[in-house]
Amino acid sequence: MLRHFFKRYLSSTHIVKPVYFVLIMIALCVPFVTFHASGQEPDWKYFVKVGSFWYSNPTEPSQFFKIPYRIDNGTITALETNNKADIFVDIKSDKEGKFDIQIPKNFPYTNYDFDSRNYLFDILINDNQVDTHAFESQNDCYYVFSLPFKENSQIKISFNADYQSKKPWYGDKVDPQCISKTVVNNLQDNSSLIPMNFTYPKLVQDYWKGMISLPVVHDQYTNFSTNFRTTFNGDTLPYTPTGTTKKQLIDENFQEYLKRMGAADLIRDHIADLNRTVFHLEQERERSKLLHYDNKVKDFSDTIGVLEQQVSVYQQESKRLWDELGLIQTYNIDLFKMDPQKTQEYSKAQAILTQNYLSGNNAKPNYITTVSVDSVNETLVIGVNVPSSVDKKQYVAELSDEIKKLIGGKISFEIRDLKICILEDASCMGPPPKTASPYQQFKHGTSIDSVKCDPPFELHIKGPTQPICIKPETYDKLVSRGYFLYR
Repeated sequence: MLRHFFKRYLSSTHIVKPVYFVLIMIALCVPFVTFHASGQEPDWKYFVKVGSFWYSNPTEPSQFFKIPYRIDNGTITALETNNKADIFVDIKSDKEGKFDIQIPKNFPYTNYDFDSRNYLFDILINDNQVDTHAFESQNDCYYVFSLPFKENSQIKISFNADYQSKKPWYGDKVDPQCISKTVVNNLQDNSSLIPMNFTYPKLVQDYWKGMISLPVVHDQYTNFSTNFRTTFNGDTLPYTPTGTTKKQLIDENFQEYLKRMGAADLIRDHIADLNRTVFHLEQERERSKLLHYDNKVKDFSDTIGVLEQQVSVYQQESKRLWDELGLIQTYNIDLFKMDPQKTQEYSKAQAILTQNYLSGNNAKPNYITTVSVDSVNETLVIGVNVPSSVDKKQYVAELSDEIKKLIGGKISFEIRDLKICILEDASCMGPPPKTASPYQQFKHGTSIDSVKCDPPFELHIKGPTQPICIKPETYDKLVSRGYFLYR
């Protein structure tokens, strides 16, 4: 068929149309070329990564490892690692493709016990975790992953290890011929080293710039100092209370608690940042050793030593803050307590009213629902649920006279019109709130004492990170059940 085609179009009749001939030939040939190209696997490339046998005993030196990879139907725009030895791959593509990577089995990729590992690696494609086993194969020398992607993508490969422990890191035992394939004994071209992406904390940057000296104590990064005072019942408090009533003292105490909790959280974050930095610098130091950059090795070692001292200082400050928090919490418990004699008197009055009105023996119509002791305001709270058909004002007046006769005039009491509300019953919380939940507001940056509640709900605080919105009548029931709430 092609022979007749060429004979026809190369005859004198068609020789004047060479352009048409060329176009037709391109149309015929292109499909074969495309098919041939797509049928070929792309060539393997490789990058070099430092493998460190952390905490090994006896100590094993770090090594350069060759990690092969290839990509089909895409372009790699970034390939880097971080201080946790994760591998990040950014891919640019407008179609479906595949990224293949081979991790040497002898690379120190974990510090878990062999029997406790379900996955050797964690893999995310565009922040979605995939079933590693579905894309994994292996040979004598490598764990091989063939990872599909669609259009622009990011792939993250994480080593499954416990970065907080001091357990030794290790790889698999392999045949000697695998070592020659995977280990680079003399790196000639540093450009093949995978770049490390790490942002140093401001503390470290300022130290390197000569702006500060380390270690620092109570500097601008902690922004907190403590002044001890002996005040309440001989207890040592890390502040001087100024309130004159129990309510004022409780509010003040809670604010002091929040300040120290905030400082403790800040120091905890600093410790985590510095530990990550030390781990990163240790990796950089190992890389510099292998490259024989002696000056850099010394600089990294010096910085690591200084940062470890700073971590020690922060740990001491953190311990002291937690000790202070313990003192404040003890003081808080004391604030909620009444004088032992008063406690006995109010408990006796509570028992009398409970027996008289809540035992079921009272023949007279009774709308009392709860009898509790408000230890903060040192008063007995009688909760009532008066139906609309009853004259509430008259009922409360008559009930007050009865209670005075029962418990005497020394006991302070208050009658509150309460709706019966059980904490576990969602119906008592009213209609869905118009604003975000208290915790969501706090989580997104609203200070705990600025959280908004929809009327008739009021803001109360159970702890440094626990704002809640409850109805006024629910407050007494919760306090009576042992909840410590701050208004």
